[in-house]
Amino acid sequence: MKLTVKIGNAELEFDGRDFKELIKDAGAFTQAQKCKLCGSHNIALNYKNVQAKEGENAGKNFEYYEVVCLDCGARATLGLYQNGGYFLKEWKKYEVK
Repeated sequence: MKLTVKIGNAELEFDGRDFKELIKDAGAFTQAQKCKLCGSHNIALNYKNVQAKEGENAGKNFEYYEVVCLDCGARATLGLYQNGGYFLKEWKKYEVK
């Protein structure tokens, strides 16, 4: 089975053995159709690979997947369940102090 999810100007295609597997993989992306803070549909997917500079994880690399509103700058990070599948975290607007 295949499922296509549109996010902003991009389309993501998910492939799974059954409906349950498709929802597990694509569920968070269906929640990312528009910004929850300003309502804009002008959103994009973003990926970051960051190396921790201090603390107990210093030197380790971490991958971050997020949805970004191109109008207001809000971001919602995608978390990964241990048994597979993603979840969308809260939309937040980060401001430099």
